[in-house]
Amino acid sequence: MAKRNKDQGRPIPQPKACIMLADDDPDILSLLDVTLSQAGYAIKTARDGAEAISLLPNGAIQVAIVDISMPGMSGLDLCRTLWEQHGIEVILLTGHSERYSYTDAVRSGAYDFVVKPPDMAELILRVERALEARRVRIERDRTLKELQRLSTTDSTTGLFNSRHLFQRLKSELARSHRHGHPLSLLLLDIDDFKGHNDSHGHQAGDEALRYLADVLRRVSRESDSAYRYGGDEFTIILPETNAASSLILAERLLEEVSTSELPTPGGDVATLTVSVGIAQWCKGEDMHALLKRADLAMYESKASGRNRASVAEPPDPEDLEAAEP
Repeated sequence: MAKRNKDQGRPIPQPKACIMLADDDPDILSLLDVTLSQAGYAIKTARDGAEAISLLPNGAIQVAIVDISMPGMSGLDLCRTLWEQHGIEVILLTGHSERYSYTDAVRSGAYDFVVKPPDMAELILRVERALEARRVRIERDRTLKELQRLSTTDSTTGLFNSRHLFQRLKSELARSHRHGHPLSLLLLDIDDFKGHNDSHGHQAGDEALRYLADVLRRVSRESDSAYRYGGDEFTIILPETNAASSLILAERLLEEVSTSELPTPGGDVATLTVSVGIAQWCKGEDMHALLKRADLAMYESKASGRNRASVAEPPDPEDLEAAEP
């Protein structure tokens, strides 16, 4: 909302954007300052690269107009810093006699390149174009980030999906192989999930999946990562963790799930239990073999009465390959 002038009661227009001006020529600096201020922009000025850098923490600068030749840090070096480290669109100013070219400007990350003395109406249009390019870039990056998130996230629970599980597990196994550190996998399945859905409806089933996902987030450490493996199966990758430590986490998980009551759409409450399988990775074992051992341990828990955790036996050394996973 626009601010109001206390004396006149009229709204004070908000600046269109914040622009940094960096030039060691006071006349050019003053001309740019006055012209762009009148065009509705907030202005920050600097006489050299060091002063320009000092202004960065003090405001959200969207565009910078930078003289290519300044004492100390050159305009090209300042342009690289502004673009690469802060994502600021840069318009470089250069004199006719200077040796720099448009190619130099582009290589430094500049959005545009203007010869002195600039035509001010044209410069304002170039600033508007730079601002639009910035807006499009930010929106594109936001969209790409969201698409990346959706491609790796299960829509029901918000956990990572199985596609991301395989990518992350491969990476973690390679790291464990490289450093000789332990890694464990915890695989779990909701006991009699079909009966839960039959009794309370599929909406209650989805709520149960979301509830379990929340429990996994709570019991996991910052270094762990939880995934919906498929259906009512979930898994947690536990870096730097042996089977004994994984079993402690699994017992916390079992306790929290089995002692909680879930509201259902019908107005009553339901309880859940899960069966857990734990497998500690052995050198030479690939991720599919590790998942299979965790899966077999989970079904051992189900066969033994459910609501419990089982630790997989180590693989037969003859089944292991010496190759890096």
